Amino acid sequence: MLRLILEIEGETVTEARCGIGYLHTGIEKNLEYRYWTQGVTFVTRMDYLSPFFNETAYCLGVEKLLGITDQIPERANVIRVMMMELNRISSHLVALATGGMELGAMTAMFLGFRERELVLNLFELITGLRMNHGYIRPGGLAQDLPDNAVTEIRKFLDLMPRRLRDLEDLLNENYIWKARTQGIGYLDLTGCMALGITAQSCVPRVALRPAACRPVLRIRKLRIRRDHRGQL
Repeated sequence: MLRLILEIEGETVTEARCGIGYLHTGIEKNLEYRYWTQGVTFVTRMDYLSPFFNETAYCLGVEKLLGITDQIPERANVIRVMMMELNRISSHLVALATGGMELGAMTAMFLGFRERELVLNLFELITGLRMNHGYIRPGGLAQDLPDNAVTEIRKFLDLMPRRLRDLEDLLNENYIWKARTQGIGYLDLTGCMALGITAQSCVPRVALRPAACRPVLRIRKLRIRRDHRGQL
């Protein structure tokens, strides 16, 4: 958690003092006293908006240390990617929704969280939990997809492009949103490269979020099928 103490003139930040560590949970230290099989339960809580990325990163590290990277079932790898990409959508939706809330676009907040609920419904169907799943395990997964998971995922993938366009249009045509993002937070190329920031100002940074979701919505091409079950 990053705390920023700002001095401002109007909406221009003239000075910033940073404080870090306000959400320090000691997860890394806790893991030192646990078996490697117990680690997923901790790391999934590191970032509640992106739990599957945390779980996968941890499991990839464990698998590399155990020397079993090439033994992970293909189906498990495909499902891991699918879950992370769905997680990517939900994370971007939260960013758009909370950004809208902070800048006065309350409708964008309601729509963003409404669409996120669709993703969490899929997570609950597949893992039994909406957050903090512990689904991805060293060596594979906790369990296979339920019988109706693929059908529900395809319904979501068919619905979401239209919903995403609606949210994007709402923000792009919102006067308050545009007034408070256009030309704000500008950095030249050198500054972006030095700080690892994507895009030169707030408007393109925001535009990248729905744009990042669109390739994810094509994961239907992974063609996960129940009749292609294998080891997990």
